[in-house]
Amino acid sequence: MKKERIIIRITEEVLGSPEEHVNKTLDEVISKLKEKVQVNSVQKHDSKEMDNKMFSAFADIELETDSIKTILEICFDFMPSNIEILDPAGIPVDSNELAEMLN
Repeated sequence: MKKERIIIRITEEVLGSPEEHVNKTLDEVISKLKEKVQVNSVQKHDSKEMDNKMFSAFADIELETDSIKTILEICFDFMPSNIEILDPAGIPVDSNELAEMLN
Protein backbone atom coordinates (compact mmCIF):
# COMPACT_ATOMS: atom_id res chain seq x y z
CA MET A 1 0.00 0.00 0.00
CA LYS A 2 1.46 3.35 -1.08
CA LYS A 3 1.73 5.79 1.80
CA GLU A 4 0.43 9.31 1.22
CA ARG A 5 1.79 12.39 2.87
CA ILE A 6 -0.44 13.39 5.77
CA ILE A 7 -0.52 17.05 6.71
CA ILE A 8 -1.79 17.91 10.18
CA ARG A 9 -2.03 21.00 12.34
CA ILE A 10 -1.64 20.68 16.09
CA THR A 11 -1.90 23.15 18.93
CA GLU A 12 0.72 22.81 21.66
CA GLU A 13 0.07 24.64 24.94
CA VAL A 14 2.27 25.20 27.97
CA LEU A 15 1.04 26.51 31.33
CA GLY A 16 3.29 27.38 34.24
CA SER A 17 5.45 29.95 35.96
CA PRO A 18 7.61 31.96 35.58
CA GLU A 19 6.83 33.34 32.13
CA GLU A 20 10.38 32.78 30.86
CA HIS A 21 10.15 29.08 31.72
CA VAL A 22 6.84 28.73 29.85
CA ASN A 23 8.27 30.34 26.70
CA LYS A 24 11.48 28.29 26.90
CA THR A 25 9.52 25.05 27.36
CA LEU A 26 7.31 25.78 24.36
CA ASP A 27 10.44 26.42 22.25
CA GLU A 28 11.86 23.07 23.42
CA VAL A 29 8.64 21.25 22.48
CA ILE A 30 8.79 22.78 19.00
CA SER A 31 12.46 21.77 18.64
CA LYS A 32 11.69 18.18 19.64
CA LEU A 33 8.85 18.02 17.13
CA LYS A 34 11.25 19.21 14.41
CA GLU A 35 13.55 16.29 15.27
CA LYS A 36 10.67 13.81 14.85
CA VAL A 37 8.77 15.06 11.76
CA GLN A 38 8.86 17.62 8.98
CA VAL A 39 7.51 20.88 10.40
CA ASN A 40 6.05 23.11 7.68
CA SER A 41 5.13 26.13 9.78
CA VAL A 42 4.96 27.39 13.35
CA GLN A 43 2.74 30.22 14.52
CA LYS A 44 3.78 30.98 18.08
CA HIS A 45 1.52 33.22 20.14
CA ASP A 46 2.61 35.54 22.94
CA SER A 47 2.32 34.19 26.46
CA LYS A 48 -0.44 35.61 28.64
CA GLU A 49 -0.77 35.85 32.39
CA MET A 50 -3.68 33.92 33.84
CA ASP A 51 -5.66 34.91 36.95
CA ASN A 52 -3.55 32.76 39.27
CA LYS A 53 -0.12 34.27 38.35
CA MET A 54 0.47 31.41 35.95
CA PHE A 55 1.37 31.97 32.33
CA SER A 56 0.01 30.28 29.23
CA ALA A 57 1.65 30.10 25.80
CA PHE A 58 0.69 28.15 22.72
CA ALA A 59 1.71 27.50 19.14
CA ASP A 60 -0.13 26.26 16.07
CA ILE A 61 2.19 23.86 14.23
CA GLU A 62 1.66 22.39 10.78
CA LEU A 63 3.56 19.20 10.15
CA GLU A 64 3.87 16.45 7.59
CA THR A 65 4.40 12.70 7.80
CA ASP A 66 3.55 9.58 5.84
CA SER A 67 2.69 7.51 8.90
CA ILE A 68 -0.42 7.34 11.05
CA LYS A 69 1.79 5.66 13.64
CA THR A 70 3.91 8.83 13.84
CA ILE A 71 0.77 10.91 14.36
CA LEU A 72 -0.29 8.66 17.24
CA GLU A 73 3.22 8.89 18.72
CA ILE A 74 2.99 12.69 18.58
CA CYS A 75 -0.37 12.52 20.36
CA PHE A 76 1.09 10.35 23.16
CA ASP A 77 4.47 12.12 23.43
CA PHE A 78 3.40 15.76 23.05
CA MET A 79 -0.29 15.66 24.06
CA PRO A 80 -1.47 18.46 21.75
CA SER A 81 -4.62 20.21 22.87
CA ASN A 82 -5.96 20.06 19.32
CA ILE A 83 -5.17 18.08 16.17
CA GLU A 84 -6.60 18.63 12.72
CA ILE A 85 -5.92 16.50 9.64
CA LEU A 86 -5.60 18.94 6.75
CA ASP A 87 -4.80 16.54 3.93
CA PRO A 88 -5.82 14.02 2.63
CA ALA A 89 -9.56 13.94 3.25
CA GLY A 90 -9.59 10.15 3.60
CA ILE A 91 -6.78 7.93 4.88
CA PRO A 92 -6.75 4.22 4.05
CA VAL A 93 -5.34 2.16 6.91
CA ASP A 94 -4.15 -1.43 6.86
CA SER A 95 -6.05 -3.28 9.61
CA ASN A 96 -2.92 -5.13 10.80
CA GLU A 97 -0.99 -1.85 11.03
CA LEU A 98 -3.84 -0.24 12.98
CA ALA A 99 -4.07 -3.18 15.39
CA GLU A 100 -0.30 -3.02 15.96
CA MET A 101 -0.48 0.71 16.73
CA LEU A 102 -3.37 0.31 19.15
CA ASN A 103 -1.75 -2.61 20.96
